[in-house]
Amino acid sequence: STTTEDPPTLQEGLTQFLEAKAKGDDSGNYRRNAKRVITRWINWLEQRDIESFEQLDETVLAHYAEHLRRRVAANEAEATDGGIARSTAWTYYNTISAFLRWASKWGYLQENYARSGLAQESMPDRSTTQQSQQQFWTPDQREQILNYVNKRAHDAIDEKGLDAEIEARDRALVAVLAFTGVRGSEIFRSEHDNRTGRQGIRWRDVDLEEQTISVLGKNQQRQSAWLLEQAIPAVERYRTISDPPSDD
Repeated sequence: STTTEDPPTLQEGLTQFLEAKAKGDDSGNYRRNAKRVITRWINWLEQRDIESFEQLDETVLAHYAEHLRRRVAANEAEATDGGIARSTAWTYYNTISAFLRWASKWGYLQENYARSGLAQESMPDRSTTQQSQQQFWTPDQREQILNYVNKRAHDAIDEKGLDAEIEARDRALVAVLAFTGVRGSEIFRSEHDNRTGRQGIRWRDVDLEEQTISVLGKNQQRQSAWLLEQAIPAVERYRTISDPPSDD
């Protein structure tokens, strides 16, 4: 949507963003973490004399991505105390992206500049280890598992159509494990763990447009995990099957 009023300052926009999240299904932890991350980002911008949405563009976001890349490099070189892990850098970046996506929907921005090619290319790689991306699967193991669940889902859909929910679900879960850094304990329900966030992944935790899923991490804090392009089709197909569009 668009607005004819003057856009708010970034700080005012953050207040509106958090109020909007409070009305939805997002947990209090998400809002607290988002407030902390976005406030730090706004402070970083203010040091560069940027205080309004109108001053943002893909170059600004690319510079922020480079800032995160330097912090990751510092962490891995153990050169300073200001370093962060790669996963933390992407959590920060995805949080900013969610804020900019909201701003673009309200007409404060022409687009979500965090999703520009220049900005994303400036970010550090998501992982230095094949294991974190593949749940400890070797390339051959991953290919075999994906081929199996893909064929199983295709055959079931051909035979049962929208009744192939279990097969489509299993394929989507394998795709999430194969193409994110999440652990099984972060997306599967545990009968012996009643803590909030350990009831298994829900659709409200999945943002296909932003390509992220929200999980409860080891530190008991909500964090965003990046959902790679390869996983999207399987997740989208399962969503269609589990909640088909109405004929109305």
